[in-house]
Amino acid sequence: LAHKEAIWCCCWPRLEDQQRDVLVTGSLDNNVNLWTFDNGNLERHSTLEPHQLGVISVDATADGSMLSKFRFWKIFMERKDATAGFGSGSKLFGSELLTGSIECCMRIYQTADGSKLGEIDAGPVDSWTATFWPDGSKIVSGAQNGKINIFNVETLTKISSLKGGEKFIMNIALSPDCRFLAAASQEGIIYVFDVETSTILHTIEAHAMPIRKVKFTSDGKLLFSASDDKYAKVHDVGSSVSLVATMPGHASAVTSLDISPDEKKIATASADRTVRIWSLGERETLYKFADHSDQVWDVSFNHDGTHLASVSEDKAIIVYSIPSFRSETNSIMLRQIVHRLLYTLPVLLFLTNRSHATRVQDSINVYLGANYFCFRLLNGTHQTGCQSPMRGASGIVHRFGLCQIYRFGSGSLVKTQEDVDFILKDPESRGPFIAAMFLDVFRDIGLMNKLAKSGSVNGLLVLRVEPKDAQKFPRNFSEDSICPNSRTSLYNGDKDSSYAYCKKGPVWNPYGTDLRMIDWEIPVFYIQNATEIDLITRCYERENKVGHSAWPFCAAQLNTFFVAARNAKTCMRRNEMFLGLHTGDTACDPMGDLNLLTFLPYTNKSRPLAPNSVVVVATRMDSFSLFYGLSSGQFSSVLGTVIMLTLAEALGRLVPLDVLKTPEPSKRLLFVLFNGESFDHIGSSRVAWDMSHGRFPEILDDQTLNQTALFNFSHIDVFIELDQLISPDLIEKFYSFTDPVAYNNAPNVKSKVDEIMKLLNKNFNGKLTAFDPKIPLPPASVESFLRLNRSIPNIVLTGYSKEKFNNKYYNSFLDNQNYSGGVNVENSTNLHKLAANIARYLLNFLSEYVFVEESKIKNVRIDENVAARLTDCFSEAPFWNCSIFRRINAIVSILNSKEQKRSKNPIWDENLPPSLSSSYVGERKKSTKRKAF
Repeated sequence: LAHKEAIWCCCWPRLEDQQRDVLVTGSLDNNVNLWTFDNGNLERHSTLEPHQLGVISVDATADGSMLSKFRFWKIFMERKDATAGFGSGSKLFGSELLTGSIECCMRIYQTADGSKLGEIDAGPVDSWTATFWPDGSKIVSGAQNGKINIFNVETLTKISSLKGGEKFIMNIALSPDCRFLAAASQEGIIYVFDVETSTILHTIEAHAMPIRKVKFTSDGKLLFSASDDKYAKVHDVGSSVSLVATMPGHASAVTSLDISPDEKKIATASADRTVRIWSLGERETLYKFADHSDQVWDVSFNHDGTHLASVSEDKAIIVYSIPSFRSETNSIMLRQIVHRLLYTLPVLLFLTNRSHATRVQDSINVYLGANYFCFRLLNGTHQTGCQSPMRGASGIVHRFGLCQIYRFGSGSLVKTQEDVDFILKDPESRGPFIAAMFLDVFRDIGLMNKLAKSGSVNGLLVLRVEPKDAQKFPRNFSEDSICPNSRTSLYNGDKDSSYAYCKKGPVWNPYGTDLRMIDWEIPVFYIQNATEIDLITRCYERENKVGHSAWPFCAAQLNTFFVAARNAKTCMRRNEMFLGLHTGDTACDPMGDLNLLTFLPYTNKSRPLAPNSVVVVATRMDSFSLFYGLSSGQFSSVLGTVIMLTLAEALGRLVPLDVLKTPEPSKRLLFVLFNGESFDHIGSSRVAWDMSHGRFPEILDDQTLNQTALFNFSHIDVFIELDQLISPDLIEKFYSFTDPVAYNNAPNVKSKVDEIMKLLNKNFNGKLTAFDPKIPLPPASVESFLRLNRSIPNIVLTGYSKEKFNNKYYNSFLDNQNYSGGVNVENSTNLHKLAANIARYLLNFLSEYVFVEESKIKNVRIDENVAARLTDCFSEAPFWNCSIFRRINAIVSILNSKEQKRSKNPIWDENLPPSLSSSYVGERKKSTKRKAF
């Protein structure tokens, strides 16, 4: 293979002895490869030090120095084997090599010893395309906002800047005499500069869409351009500007062009998968080639115009001979498409000949509707999750044994160690494999790491059939760590960090496997359809069972490709640099959703809030799973959401809570549902940040009268959080926690917490166990606020004690209505009663502490039917098609959405909780709904 991923760019400098060319290619796989081409044979000579992100441009000066964007190496390319490649002692003209990618840093290296000679930090979005000055003394780079920077190669410093419009500069060309510089922009305009005066000579409205490539003729009088509008054009840029010719013919974007050294021909590359050779005199197509299977990104003539190279998304390098245009080499024919993947293609099951390990035309294919797939996630430092090659990962299906197969007859089971030995022994002749396994095997994190990193396994299929007997379910399974959200814990920043990372105190989630935190590097699918599992099992038993050696074999192809890579900072920066490479897509998106925040009674900025006047009652409404669309969070988060919405419905009957009170009440309730808490407290940290910057719940505008009063830390009287208020047997026994640092060191915190605990225990009918002042907080949203202000009185109410979580399936795809700490819940009856009772206890507390001035509060009752309907809807209703959701007009369109039906998880939709809340407590919620990133 020329490269493991799409090839984005190429150029062809000449060897010093004038006998051989070297072809340079840059790829999405982060590598720059150097190739020799001799007698129709293309041979890879070397691969340079890989970049962190895809290589997007390569260039060569007339004397042979190379540029692919940012990094420099001193080069003296030698090879001991004088019979191959460059030969002993042969070298390129020049002494420096600049390669790079979207990490935007120019570095110079000494090839002999690898030492770095210098570095240019071009800034996060200040280098997208770059080219050498014709004499090699300078580097010109272009990026966003029309920026064009010129660097001195000797001093590695920026010596000047130019400005060409306001849009992205996608390509730059210099006339050979250095008089003119042409900058092609995203807006379809070419800016032609006078280099000596640094002024714009011409502004050419050349194309209707972004311009990918510009290039001057040797006399600097003609300028060629290639654009997404499907056209290549020729412009006269002499004393006056005129359009000389338009060259139509391509069916999609023209991605690149090159002019032959004799300037009689022009080559164009296109997203329509073709390469065209044009007559420069007649401006007509001489030849059209459709040898690539995907969009062609770049073309380049060699030094004397006798050959043309094209590189493509399909990872192929094709070299054409001039003038016969005979295709001489053609490698890498894995077809691929680059785009941000927020969907998955079906799992493909097919029969194949193991000796070739490729799909054959007459293979038998079966597409499986495997909608649950492992997806890619990024944080500030790492990437986690799963990834397939762009065209999917294929392998021979091998099924792991160990756990009981619930319905597949008498098929013999294979012990796990035998399976591992079979897969890892002689993988080249046996594999590659797609390993199919049941959950008891999959939850072995050590084994999964071994398989994922082995190189023998191209993907995993996790198989599951829902049994009637709950005792056949795994006893425990959590995809989170044993200490959830430990990296952003409140205690990590303390001088005494003994509470950090669960070092002192409980290991909250002892069943954690960290499966969600693994960087798998292979695709992983979850299949729970019994028919599909039966199909996979029978295919394996019939064709692939250990000892079976005749072909055909049962194979599978798994498709989940993601462009996102490395970490969040790099990927978000890559979004800026990705412009023009993919239509309408980005490399990644920030994780975010909506927090739900409602003040009761309503507030207005005309009446600023008093200190210590707001009681915060909060819970989280999210969970996570390794598999997209399969994280119901039944006992991690749904129960808390049902409690809060049931409470909201009752308070909504206390009219008129949604209008200003006179006189001003002494206490208010801030009702909060945080979203994104499973991922380092995304939701609560956004609210805390807004509060610390004086912009919560919204930035005040003098021109707008109807705005909620600003809310900050000083207004908080006490922060009460609800977390997993359920025990394995649904017994009403509750526990409490508070931050021991604040409680033991701040007298005001201690007195307030003691006061509130007394009232809570009274209204919970004595079922609330007092906290241990030596035990730290469990993973909780309130940590986001305490991190910025440690003097906030805080209480976390739970259904688990100070030892560990009750939920044995915390943050996993098994956290659903079938489980409650390992005990099967036949229906939601007991669960909704528990939710209603907890809402009732909280209502009694609020009546006594917050709404003491509201006489009607004594007449408000919790409606158990509301809790029952909510529990049914969140837990079991297919496609959210339950009565309570259908009555909410705001989500009618969402109920009919195919994408939302696929998820089957109402808590994922940003419109649902706000719509429910507004139907309960009124419509004044706009200003209390904040985006959480």
